[in-house]
Amino acid sequence: TGPGEAIVEVGDAEIRLRAAGAQRAGLTALRLVAADLDRLIDLLRSAGLESETVDEDGLRAISIPTRFTGNVPLTIIERKS
Repeated sequence: TGPGEAIVEVGDAEIRLRAAGAQRAGLTALRLVAADLDRLIDLLRSAGLESETVDEDGLRAISIPTRFTGNVPLTIIERKS
């Protein structure tokens, strides 16, 4: 973490908090961890939600388009086995 940042762990979730600055208030991004990313992708697809595979610090992850998340970037990272 850098200046103005903190990481809070809640169960298996990690919430990274960062000062948003004067021009932005509220949640700026959310990163979650999933045990079975392929199953999650299938569930999202069956619900009509698309995702994009991304590389998150060398880990397999998906990004959910902000039009589905209230304009908050959402990344879901696959848990290492």
